[in-house]
Amino acid sequence: MKSTLILLDYLNEHAQTDTFSKIIIYIFTYRSLLPRMTITELAEKTYVTPSTITRFCKFFNFATFLELKEAIAVENQTDPTRLFRLNKEELNGISDQPSLSFQSYGNEIIQSIQNTLETVSIQMIDELIKLITEHNQIIIFGYSSSIQMARNLQEGLLLSDKLVFIGNTESRQKELARSLTEDSLALIISSYGNFFANHSFIFDQILASNCQTALLTQQQDLFIRASIHAIFCINSISYQKIGSYSMNFFIDFLCRKYFDTTKTPYIK
Repeated sequence: MKSTLILLDYLNEHAQTDTFSKIIIYIFTYRSLLPRMTITELAEKTYVTPSTITRFCKFFNFATFLELKEAIAVENQTDPTRLFRLNKEELNGISDQPSLSFQSYGNEIIQSIQNTLETVSIQMIDELIKLITEHNQIIIFGYSSSIQMARNLQEGLLLSDKLVFIGNTESRQKELARSLTEDSLALIISSYGNFFANHSFIFDQILASNCQTALLTQQQDLFIRASIHAIFCINSISYQKIGSYSMNFFIDFLCRKYFDTTKTPYIK
């Protein structure tokens, strides 16, 4: 996940008048300037002391102000074609032919979901539901956008009185990985394998716990397949350029099917 997403989470949960919120607002408003600023300059711009900036950094798991600046600098340099999963011609096409670009993007999303319908069987869904019902402690792991999908699954399962746990931050996921036992289920949501590339330490901790492991993915050829007990792949071909629309669709139906499978007889 982007290291600065935790700042957005804080901003979404606190008043804009909150001291840390004010600092976050300044950082995102002037993010192009931040890598060249000193801690004193940021403190002056946000009307706090340098020690408050230091406390701010440590609160959000940045060891120093320099580490925060480096994280912002890396994000500032990210190619927009990479951010939006487009080549330069496709990005330019949004300006040149916006209607065609809009229609093409929509059609590709439809194709990815259609492929999921052709790839996933109800038996596969039932196998995943069985795995979930068999475990009392379930921890869901993910990276970047997969965290939001994990949250959607968490909320959906809670409608059926099934509580699972997720970590919104890397540090929290490390803590949860350390809490796993042989009786736990670690469910990893990673559409295209980014979790394993960015959270290899967490994955090693998961494996070291000897817990049951399951992977929910859209990618057929992940190199770690042999390390996972159960793999649920919802696409037969890669739709990495389109993103995770198929995964959102699958998780939504999974929660509906879980409710239908586990609800008490009197509701039926």
